[in-house]
Amino acid sequence: MMEKLLQVDNLKIEFKTENGVVSPVDNVSLGLHRGEKLAIVGESGCGKSVTSLAIMGLLGKTATVANGRMLFEGRELPKGGSREWEDIRGRDIAMIFQEPLTSLNPVFTVGEQISEPIRTHQRVGRAEARKRSIDLLKRVGINRAERVYDEYPHALSGGMRQRVMIAIALSCNPKLLIADEPTTALDVSIQAQILELMRGISSDYDTAIIIITHDLGVVAEMADRVVVMYAGQVVEVGDVFAIFENPRHPYTRGLLNCTPRIHELRDELEVIEGSVPSPLKMPKGCRFHPRCAFADERCISQQPELIEHAGQHAVRCWLFDEHGKESQ
Repeated sequence: MMEKLLQVDNLKIEFKTENGVVSPVDNVSLGLHRGEKLAIVGESGCGKSVTSLAIMGLLGKTATVANGRMLFEGRELPKGGSREWEDIRGRDIAMIFQEPLTSLNPVFTVGEQISEPIRTHQRVGRAEARKRSIDLLKRVGINRAERVYDEYPHALSGGMRQRVMIAIALSCNPKLLIADEPTTALDVSIQAQILELMRGISSDYDTAIIIITHDLGVVAEMADRVVVMYAGQVVEVGDVFAIFENPRHPYTRGLLNCTPRIHELRDELEVIEGSVPSPLKMPKGCRFHPRCAFADERCISQQPELIEHAGQHAVRCWLFDEHGKESQ
């Protein structure tokens, strides 16, 4: 079997807070092949972004990887703020952050921010870095690239800033691109252009993409496989067709039922009652049971394991037995 580009096994992340130690990511496992597009979905606070920051080595001083390992091309990724990250981050693994206005440095021009990783990782002079940066701006669909190169981020629209973030991420042709809510706050026409750009990047350069989102429309448009997270855990994994056509976990079903459909007329959208639990006080048993219409005594007292059914489809739920058949 082809070796995975990225393999995350039993990842547990702990944060030290004034109220004690919390684990916003608990026993998360996922894998990704070259050129594959993986979506991680779930409500705010489920651990999506923290997982991506761990893969990038950007957790910060208050967080630690308490358990598990992360392998990239078969080699374990460095722990914490190791200097080894300087040769990996930006060159092999790059990230498009959630808010381009706050992620771009306001005191440096666009060109300076694109050129920096090129000069750092590819060891070229200023003139060559400028040429490559302008080529990148054109590649991400910015027509007046020479002018934008010398502008500051505040002078650009939200869509253009997002394109600049993508240009920075692509500056060294990374093997893995992580996109955290890449279409948030963009209008639908710009969203479509950004998604088309990312699909082209994956196709042209065999770049693997992890896209983190709560927008199921983006998932349907982009993903090959889907990881559904809830309260710091993976609750369902499957290819995009299985997740949309045959969702198994009640939480996944709830997410899909909350999504408006153009061919259905509804007076009101369905909602998932309740809210994501606090990491300081996770429920015993299945973490979704306080919000689940199917919960029974076993759900309240025992935590289910993530069990693979029917090939690549896995679910963490007592509704299904070890053979993938509904037990209730």
